[in-house]
Amino acid sequence: MCYSLVPDNVTAATFSRVGCAAACSSRRCGLFSFNGGVCTMGSVGSVPAGAQNTKLYVLADPSAAQISTPLPVVGNPAFGSNFWTSPQNLIPGLAVDGSVVSPSYYHSAPTLSDPWWVVDLQVCHLVSAVHVQPKGDGSHTIHFRSIEVRVGLEFDSSQYSDTSSDFSSWALLGTFAGPPSSQEPVVFSSSEGVSGRYISIKRNGTNNAYLVLAEVWVYVYVLD
Repeated sequence: MCYSLVPDNVTAATFSRVGCAAACSSRRCGLFSFNGGVCTMGSVGSVPAGAQNTKLYVLADPSAAQISTPLPVVGNPAFGSNFWTSPQNLIPGLAVDGSVVSPSYYHSAPTLSDPWWVVDLQVCHLVSAVHVQPKGDGSHTIHFRSIEVRVGLEFDSSQYSDTSSDFSSWALLGTFAGPPSSQEPVVFSSSEGVSGRYISIKRNGTNNAYLVLAEVWVYVYVLD
């Protein structure tokens, strides 16, 4: 189960950390900390009643800086617009295969509008940043423009196609006008974090607006 995580800092008096966890559970919250008899909770009411297999985040100190940590996504399920097939299949999974060496990259098919790509993080995380390595040579780098990166809670690949790619209901992590001025990865980040299970990368454009991704790295906040 994936739900929104918001450190909204609702407080209550409890006698112990266990009691604080129980108070958090009864209020259907997703975050809590206990210090000196004060239980601090976040995302109150966001966890569905009776939810199973939820992940409860423990905040050691709600005022402390969160730690952004790389999340292994190599081999995770990836989806996207129809892909380039000549001379080989440049499928979505090549953007999370751990390699930036050509021909290990995702390349959308020609004549598409608004090509997109999605990776499944497999469980809910508080995403701090997404680093995207465009294809490194000039002929491909120029296509990395009008990019938006979003974080979503739910995704059904059967509902998306080359002509249907609306991710506007997902939380926006960042945009990039492009094209890149260097060969360094392009970073999309949030100081507060965005909760979700899925990362989308979309290029907004007309026909022949290629989306070319050499590799994608995801960073998440570690709260406990």
